[in-house]
Amino acid sequence: MITETNMNTWNGFYKKICDTCGTGSFGKHFLFRGQRDAGWKLETSFDRSQVGTLVERERAFDKALEALRNRLEFGGIQPPNGDELAGLAQHYGMPTRILDWSYSPYVSMFFACAGALEAGSRPALYILDVEAMRKNVSSKSELSIVDYQPAKNERLRSQRGCFTFLKGDFSSIDDFLVSKNLGVPIITKVKVGRAVIKPALEQLFSMDITYERLFPGLEGSAKQAWLEHILENS
Repeated sequence: MITETNMNTWNGFYKKICDTCGTGSFGKHFLFRGQRDAGWKLETSFDRSQVGTLVERERAFDKALEALRNRLEFGGIQPPNGDELAGLAQHYGMPTRILDWSYSPYVSMFFACAGALEAGSRPALYILDVEAMRKNVSSKSELSIVDYQPAKNERLRSQRGCFTFLKGDFSSIDDFLVSKNLGVPIITKVKVGRAVIKPALEQLFSMDITYERLFPGLEGSAKQAWLEHILENS
């Protein structure tokens, strides 16, 4: 199940995290995901854009990955194997059937607030209890965590990223958990008030959590410059 709570001040951020995750190092016990719109479900961009049954969606996804593999090989780049190829695709803008998460609540909060500032929406931070998921979701063939050391994926390292892969016949983790009718919370959804966005971003900038840090290279510099422009004029 997914429980919901609200956060209306930036000063309450750390307390909200500790109330949900406990104090000390989170290690790999919790995953965090920021979304710019609290009204969105936990659904991948691929599943939002595709129609059809699970089998049809999986075939379409496999076909898209194969096209990417061919393009990389044509360009003289050795493509990674298995889930690493999907991770590479995800972090360079290709819609996939995996969902980005981070081991850092601060990185996830940055993505939530930066996206919401640009979109004019109310963001949300999701907290996934890894131990509760593994105890109550019996089969990795339904919902799994994809966690690996991405030697060729600098962005994933910078973002302390990992993925979830929903393989059941559902387009969102929300619908999947409802179908399981679990009596224990697996995910906590923190709805973030609009008033939190500006002070949160200013504090995160001071912690060197910026687009430049999370997207090394010219793209990150351009995205950060535009974000700071919007923030200064909001």
